[in-house]
Amino acid sequence: MNFLQSLIKRIPAQQRIDLYEFLASLMKNQFDVQKASGEVAQTLEQQAETVWLQRSSLKSAAAVYRHIESEQRNGRGIHISLEGRIPDAELMMLLAGSEGEPVQGLEAAADMAKSSYQRQIKILKGVAYPSGVLVAVIFAIQWIGENLLSTFADMKDVSTWDSLGQKVFWASTNIEVWTPLLALTLIAIAALTVLINRKVLGDVREAIHWVPPLNIVRSVTGATYLRTLASLIKAGTPIQKALETMRDRTGSEYMRHYLEDAVSKYRAGVAKQGPGKAIGSRLFTPWIMVKLDLHSRGTIEAFTSVLSEIADDAEARAMNTIGSLAKWLNIALMVVAASVVLVSLLTMLSVSTSLQSGVS
Repeated sequence: MNFLQSLIKRIPAQQRIDLYEFLASLMKNQFDVQKASGEVAQTLEQQAETVWLQRSSLKSAAAVYRHIESEQRNGRGIHISLEGRIPDAELMMLLAGSEGEPVQGLEAAADMAKSSYQRQIKILKGVAYPSGVLVAVIFAIQWIGENLLSTFADMKDVSTWDSLGQKVFWASTNIEVWTPLLALTLIAIAALTVLINRKVLGDVREAIHWVPPLNIVRSVTGATYLRTLASLIKAGTPIQKALETMRDRTGSEYMRHYLEDAVSKYRAGVAKQGPGKAIGSRLFTPWIMVKLDLHSRGTIEAFTSVLSEIADDAEARAMNTIGSLAKWLNIALMVVAASVVLVSLLTMLSVSTSLQSGVS
């Protein structure tokens, strides 16, 4: 129930981006945040009364600005006002900004929100397209069974068909039997992935990093790690403190394992050889490790300035991993569909030939 309530209260990504950028702009120009938030809320409320399609989203956005206005009136910081309504990574940025430069914190939070939004879109596309293809393949198999193979089954008893033809006939005429089993299998794979992600760490986890979809979890977690670290540094937090903050606030045990390792290396003085030596781990791909190592051989300032670019590279690679898995799933589904069609055609040809021979 708490998870559901948190999900309902969560501010959508695009609204968060607009909010952070708006508040950062206000602070840069030294405007009254409380007054401006109230005016924005009023404008959005008025617009919501004149439209129908976007009324719900406008009212939702207006409620956020009303909340900020109320919290400012009561003297609460923005990071306190938004706690529980935004992702932990973005809250870290606002918290870091509240301890140093609020504008930098808001800009860093906006960067995190944009990155998260783009990643979500890519993941949704990566899941949605193969899912659509799967549904289309199932309907195609059902159509073949009901409209083609059933006709030939009336002409010649199915038990006399070759074994492969019998299997295709059964699959195409018993969709309601095997599709629930397929759905349960997919759910089981998803549940197993979640369980492994939470419980399996260290050497055992690293030995199966390459297994889909764990390879996607690895690449996305690595990209999130670097993006969060780069954004915290942008918000004014020193590297070691940023790592400690991430370790203490992350909800991912998988990421915490590597953050704890990085913090331990920092305390052991490994960072004297360069911060990349302390941060680097098998969470990252070899090429990202090379970049972390090379760019940390100069000054700390030089490393922190290029860390955002390394995070961009890690995110691009994560998106490529998602796209690659989606592509192979699509190919596999197309092969299944083509195989069913081919076997069906061969079966119908065999039945037709057999019937013609019988007539002769």
